Amino acid sequence: MWYEKDFTIPLFCKKVKFDYDRETDTYTGKFCLNEADKDKLMDKLENAHERSKEQQYIYFQEMGRPIRKLGEVVLNTTIVSDNHAEKQNIDSEKIYPESWMLEDNAELIGYYWTSPRYIDSVTLFQDINDYGKIPYCYIVIYKNTEGKYYLCVKRTYFDDWDGPESL
Repeated sequence: MWYEKDFTIPLFCKKVKFDYDRETDTYTGKFCLNEADKDKLMDKLENAHERSKEQQYIYFQEMGRPIRKLGEVVLNTTIVSDNHAEKQNIDSEKIYPESWMLEDNAELIGYYWTSPRYIDSVTLFQDINDYGKIPYCYIVIYKNTEGKYYLCVKRTYFDDWDGPESL
């Protein structure tokens, strides 16, 4: 059965720094992009967001009916949310408390979060952590004051980070 994975860092991204914790399967990474690659990444995220919205719509329309009849695509599509309307109000220190992640006076271009759809014993994603939580990837694309583009990604669980609900 098909299953869409977490956000995957594109090969064209040049690693600046990457911290991975094997024990919790969480990571924080910063990558440098050129303008063309930034545009490709934004297109990829926008397409994923549109696909996710379509599948979410179908999912909510079918609430109350047998869940398994929704089909593999609806049940196993990664949820992708864009928060463009909120990007001016983002408290970057809450998203990325790591001082090396976001720079002061950066122009935020894109802010997304992704997560696998999880329904116990129905979706293919069943890899919840010991606290019953699913992982989220928080993605920010920004341009610094020198005109360089960066992708920042944090994969974490709500039990070890306060997340965007505290923004």
